[in-house]
Amino acid sequence: MLYQGYRVIAFQLAAGDGARLWPLVASGLQSKATLRFLGKRLAYYTIDRVEDADIKNLIVAVKYDDIEVRKKLRIGEHYKGFDSVSFVMPKEEFFHPDEPLRFRGTADAVWQNADALKGFEYAVVVPCDHVTNVDLGALVERAIFNHEKYGAVITTAAMEKPLDEIKLKLGNPQLDQNGRVVNWKEKPETPISNLAALGIYAGPVGPMLKAIERSGNDFGRNVLKQLREEGLLYCHYYPGHEYYWNDVGTRELLLQAARDYREGRIKNVKVPFHLVNIKTRAGGIIENSAVSTEDRQPEVYGVIRNSVLGYNTMIDQGVLVTGSIFVGDNSAKATQEKPIKMKLEIGGVTDAVNGIRTVIEDAIIGRRAHVSNTDLHNVDVGRSAMLQRCTIKPGIGIRPDAQLYDENITSDYQREDG
Repeated sequence: MLYQGYRVIAFQLAAGDGARLWPLVASGLQSKATLRFLGKRLAYYTIDRVEDADIKNLIVAVKYDDIEVRKKLRIGEHYKGFDSVSFVMPKEEFFHPDEPLRFRGTADAVWQNADALKGFEYAVVVPCDHVTNVDLGALVERAIFNHEKYGAVITTAAMEKPLDEIKLKLGNPQLDQNGRVVNWKEKPETPISNLAALGIYAGPVGPMLKAIERSGNDFGRNVLKQLREEGLLYCHYYPGHEYYWNDVGTRELLLQAARDYREGRIKNVKVPFHLVNIKTRAGGIIENSAVSTEDRQPEVYGVIRNSVLGYNTMIDQGVLVTGSIFVGDNSAKATQEKPIKMKLEIGGVTDAVNGIRTVIEDAIIGRRAHVSNTDLHNVDVGRSAMLQRCTIKPGIGIRPDAQLYDENITSDYQREDG
């Protein structure tokens, strides 16, 4: 689509190491961009916004586990409307032969790949770890208006948020009557407005590249600060009661977004989940829960209450899942050898929901799962799992490389090899 006659391209930042999402994200195992959330890859949530804005060209900057990202992000398969999709990496020409290739910041990823932006007048820069329904088309339109009327180089996105959500957590801009950013506090003790910065930027390609070259490698730390001082940073804000946005860059925020979806606070976001009318098998019950229908229909013979479960879910008779959030491929199956088994594959997450403490009994917790605020009884814990604030009761088997933090150990437990 041409916006006012201009060609527009989207640039997605997917090169970060996702350290704040450890152990869900770990080198050689899973990248932040390809982590599944509510049944789909995280990067797809912002690519959805690009598609809905009818922007036909997309660049994805990768570095961390780039082979895995390229393999798992099958953008051309899932999105048929793009004219072009390309993956870009750090360029050797910008580094000494002894230096490691890298992006030195979010803006540096754009600057190193300036050649990929040739032929486009405007660019919108989006992250790979946000769950949101904001209208990117409106941001691009505002960026064109701001540049032509006021000379703005970047128009950043912001949303109305309660002050207690901004305090100590989010970037906090203050605007004049024309939308120019006149003040900015980063994670302030006392917010100066009810706006939270969203980490999404749009502007004319040429001036944006020149601003990066003269100010620094990172949008937040360098470029926006310089443009604000020059009076060339503007803002497009979204009413908080109409739109949803969550930077799910930490495990806690990932869990919060899952709760928000389960409780109906996320609207117009494409996810392969359903809150109602999930078909169950004989004796199966699903109450106030979301279950993915990606890949195949879930098989539920047991009981799921107040929970969010991932794709390929199978819950057998006699299994009760309550107050849990599992991001991944999940099954809980009864067998003759061990009556109740719960298998949480890579990326499993469980936490207390609405004050309800999760209890997992007679279960297998898969490798690199993250379990917190949970009572564990007769459970096998897999390789590199992480337990936080869990009560460890009789019959626990934990691999030696599992990470334990602030545990309440009420009995001896077995640390297993292998």
